[in-house]
Amino acid sequence: MRISSKAAHDRRDAGQSILEVVVAMGVFALIAATLMALAIGGLQGLEQGGEQTQAQALAQEGMEAVRSIRDRAWNENTYAMSSVSIMGSEWIFDGEGTTETIGQFTRIITFGDVCRDALNDIGVCPGLYTDAHTKEIKVEVTWQVRPGVTNSVQRIAYVTNWDSREWTQTNWFGGSGQTIWLDSTRYNADNGGLDVSTPGEVKLQATAGSGATLDPGFQFVTDSSVNWPYDIPGNYTYDSSLIDVAGSNAQLKASGGSTVSGDTLNATFDSNDANWTYVDWSQGGGDPDAIGVHQSFGGNPNGYVEVTLPFNLKNKRIGGYWEQSFTTTVSDPNVTCEIDWRAFTSALPSQGVDELFVAVYIDASSGEPLIGTEILRKDFTNVFAWESHSGTNAFDCSSSVSGAGTYYYKIAVWIDATNKNTGPIVVGFDNAKVHWEKTTGGSFSTDKPHIRPTSSYTAPGVQSWDTFVENATKNGVAEIYYQISLDNGAIWQYWTGVSWVDDPDGDEGALEDDYNVASVVNANLASLPTIAEQIVFRAFLVSNGTDLVQLDEIIIGFTPSPSPWSFFTWDVNGGEVTPAGIIRLSGGNPDSYAEIQIPSDARNDLVGGYWEQSILIPQDGIDVDCGFEWSVTEWVAVDGVDDYQLYVFLDSSTGEPAIGKEIWSSGLQSGTTGWSGSESIDCSSSATSTGTYYYKLAAWLDAKNKSTGPIIVGYDNAQASFGTATYVSSAIFTSSAFDMSDASPVQVIEWDEALPICSPACEVKFEVSVAPDDAGSPGVWGSWYGAGGPSTFFATSTGALVSTDLNGSQWMRYRATLTGDGTDTPILEEVRINYK
Repeated sequence: MRISSKAAHDRRDAGQSILEVVVAMGVFALIAATLMALAIGGLQGLEQGGEQTQAQALAQEGMEAVRSIRDRAWNENTYAMSSVSIMGSEWIFDGEGTTETIGQFTRIITFGDVCRDALNDIGVCPGLYTDAHTKEIKVEVTWQVRPGVTNSVQRIAYVTNWDSREWTQTNWFGGSGQTIWLDSTRYNADNGGLDVSTPGEVKLQATAGSGATLDPGFQFVTDSSVNWPYDIPGNYTYDSSLIDVAGSNAQLKASGGSTVSGDTLNATFDSNDANWTYVDWSQGGGDPDAIGVHQSFGGNPNGYVEVTLPFNLKNKRIGGYWEQSFTTTVSDPNVTCEIDWRAFTSALPSQGVDELFVAVYIDASSGEPLIGTEILRKDFTNVFAWESHSGTNAFDCSSSVSGAGTYYYKIAVWIDATNKNTGPIVVGFDNAKVHWEKTTGGSFSTDKPHIRPTSSYTAPGVQSWDTFVENATKNGVAEIYYQISLDNGAIWQYWTGVSWVDDPDGDEGALEDDYNVASVVNANLASLPTIAEQIVFRAFLVSNGTDLVQLDEIIIGFTPSPSPWSFFTWDVNGGEVTPAGIIRLSGGNPDSYAEIQIPSDARNDLVGGYWEQSILIPQDGIDVDCGFEWSVTEWVAVDGVDDYQLYVFLDSSTGEPAIGKEIWSSGLQSGTTGWSGSESIDCSSSATSTGTYYYKLAAWLDAKNKSTGPIIVGYDNAQASFGTATYVSSAIFTSSAFDMSDASPVQVIEWDEALPICSPACEVKFEVSVAPDDAGSPGVWGSWYGAGGPSTFFATSTGALVSTDLNGSQWMRYRATLTGDGTDTPILEEVRINYK
C-alpha cells in the first residue's frame, strides 16, 4: 500500500515528538540529579564548617584552661599529656595520659619542655638547660568526618610562669641562729662544716690545710648612709614638663601662671669679653700684676677668658676675677649657674703652696669676693684639662639669690704662696652663665608624676638597709609617696602592711595603695633583702592642684659590712704630717682599692702608713703565699725624696712593721706608676709555726730637707693564703622561715652553683618544706620534699617544679646539703624559690 507524502510527514512528526519528550525527560533527570547533589553537598559543607568552628573553639578552650591552671599554680603543670575538666568553679588536670571526648570530638593536651641556649633563647632540646618557667602547650581536637576520614584542629603556644614572686638568698655570712627571715645574710642552723665567711658563697669548711685573708679587692663600703640632694638636675629622671629640679629641691611645676626669667650675657666668649669686667683681687703695692685677657681660640670651644698670675709670687696672696651683673625682678627665683674651667699652666714649687683654687661667687655687690662664700670651688696643684659645669652639668645656686635686685656673678682664681716661690699660674674660663626663673600663680599637676635618681646606689657588702629619711615641704593636703627598687628600676616594690611586693603597674605609675609615705618606708626598710647590694627609690609628688609639694633631700641609712682591714699610721711624731688611709670605690684594678696618702708639707718627715689584716695559720710548716697589686697614683716631689718605698710584711704581731723584716719592697720610687702586674710572694718563711699573723701593706717616706707631698699609693687584690685545700666531706644547713604573706603555692626551686671536678662528684642538693601560719609564726612543719616527693632531693640547679603537696601554706624553708670529695668543695652562690 502506498502511503501519501502527507501521511508520511505526519508520522515523522509524531516520531520526532516522542524523541523530544524522551530527550527532555533525560535532561530534566540530569538537572534534577545535579541539583540534588548540590543540595546534599551544600548541607554536608555547612555541617563540616560547623564542626570545624566547634573544634577550633574546643582547642582554644583547652588552651585557656591550661592558662587558668597556670595562673593558679605553675607547679600543677607536671604532665606530659592530660585532659582538663571543671571541679567546682576551677579548671583542673585529670591526670597523666588522659584524653577527653566531647560529643564527636576528642581533645588531647600535651606538654613539652622548653630548652634554652647560651643566649637564653629558645632552641632545640636538649639545649644548654631546660627552662623550668616555660612550657610548650599543644592542644589537638580530632573528629571523624565520615568512616575512614578524620579531621583535626591544633593550637600551639608557650606559657610562662609570669605572675609570681621569688624568695632569693645570696649571702649567708651573717651566720646561723635566725629562725624567721629578716636579715638576708643569715640562716637558721647547720650541722657544722660550713664556711660562709665570703659574701655570696656557701662552701665546705677547709680543714687545717687552707685559708686566706678576706676582702682582697677592698669592696666593702665604709659609708653608713647615702643622701640625694636635688641640686643637679642631670642626676635625676623625671618629666620636666611637670616637675622642676632647681633651688636644691624637686617640686611640681606650676602651669597656667606667669613665668619671669633672665640670663647673664656673652656666656661663651666666642668673639670677645663684652659685658664682663676683669678685676685684680687683693692687688697691693709691689705685687706683680695679675692679667685678665680674652683669647679667641683654645676654649671649650672657641674663645674664652684667661687670668694669669705671673712669676715671683713668693709670699703673695693675690688673685683675679671676671665679673658681670644681673638683675632679678622676683624674690627667691630658681637659679642655675654654669662654668667651664681649666689650668693651662701651674708652675708650683716642690713644696707646693698654701692655697690655690678657682671658684664661682654670686654677691649682692660688686668688688672682691670673700673666700669661704664661694658656691663652687676647685683646689688644684697641677694643670688640668677643661672641666665642665655647664649644660647638663649646671649647678644650683639659688641660695645666693634671695630678694629681687642686682647681683654679680664672679669667676675667680686665688693663690696663697706664703714662703713659696711660685708662678706663673694660668687658668681659663668659658661658658659662664647665670639663669634665673620663677613661675607665680597657676596650678600643679594632679597626675602624681614621679622622680627618681638616674642610678642606684651600690653598697658592696651591705648588711642591712636601716633608715629612710625625707626632708620635704608639703603644703595643705600635698604628700609624697615612695617605691623602692633593688635592681635599678626593673621592678619597683611597696609595703602592703605585711610584706614588700612588686608594683603591678610597673613603670606606668602607681595607684594609691601601691606606694607608701616616708614613715612607712622607714619603718619597714630593714626587711628588704641586701642581695643585690644596691638600692634606689622613686618619689611620687601628689597635689590637689593648688597645694605645693617640694622634695629637698632623701637619706638612706644602712649597715656596712665591717671591713677586715684596718689602717694605722707608722712612726708619726710631733710636728710631722699624718698619713691617711682611704678606701676608694673606683680607680682600682678594677673598682675599689686601698690608698695610703702622705700629705703635703712633709719636709724633714720620716713617716708612713699601713693597712693590716690578721690571718690564722693552723699548723707548722705550711706553705703561705702573699699576693697583691700596687700603684703610685699621685707624686708631688719636685726636689725628689731621700727614700720612698712600698713594703709588704707578714708579722707575728700587730703594730708598726720594721724595715728589714719585709717580705717585699718596691725599691726607691720617683714618680707615678700604673697598676703593677699581680705580685705573688712565697712568704712561708715568715709564718713557720701555728698562730695568728698580720698581713701588712705599707708605704714609707724619708723626706730629709725636702718639702714633699702629696704622695699617694694604692693597693688592690691583696691576699695572704696558705696550704693545699682539704675540706670536710659534707655539711647541711637549714634556712630561716620565709613568710609568703598568704597561703601560696611553692612552685620552682633553682640555684647558682660552682662545681669543681671531684671524684666522686661534688654536688649541692636541696629539700623544701612548708608550714601553715600560726598567729604570725610558722605552725607545724611538714615533711621535707625533693623532686620525687618526701625524702628525696632537688639536684637540678637550673630549676625543678616543687610538688603540689606543698601548695596552700604561708611559710616555707629550704635545706641544703653540700657534698665534696675531701680535696675540693662545691660552692653555693644563690638560691631562688619561686612562689605565687
